Amino acid sequence: MAVLECSIALLRQIDLPDESQAKPATPEGRLGDWCATIFSLEDRRAALFMSQRTLLSFIILEGRRFDAEAIAVVFRVGMRQVLELEGCKKGLAEEVASSYTDMVFDKTVDASRRSQMGNLVRDYRDLVMHWGGLIHCDVGEVIHGLNQRPRKSLGWATPQEVMHALLKARVA
Repeated sequence: MAVLECSIALLRQIDLPDESQAKPATPEGRLGDWCATIFSLEDRRAALFMSQRTLLSFIILEGRRFDAEAIAVVFRVGMRQVLELEGCKKGLAEEVASSYTDMVFDKTVDASRRSQMGNLVRDYRDLVMHWGGLIHCDVGEVIHGLNQRPRKSLGWATPQEVMHALLKARVA
């Protein structure tokens, strides 16, 4: 079971109270807990997910309004896709994503995580606009590019490198 720490805006959209929930006493998913928020990207809504342990991130463009069940499903599907995009073999990506079948939603209270999420929202918006907007950009390339950026908080490693080290996965 893992915790998905959500912004207040996301908690409200999925109709959950924005008070903190009890943390589970069970083991977390393979990549640790994650944070999530929603934001506008051009005229669409997007959900942003970020691993707290690796800073690996990805976005999902909203097809319909998210509820708690939908956000959990798109999170697991998106995680599997980003792991494959970042070089994990399909079987490992599926195994990692399946370690998140039981999730608890919680409020993001850590100011540094909220700041990291805000910076990622800005970076995703800027890169999409740099590529000419959603119509012209390859969202997968944007995601991959951001996961290739060295991060000071990771000792100048990239989220992809930290993820591979954590999973002890070989690049396919």
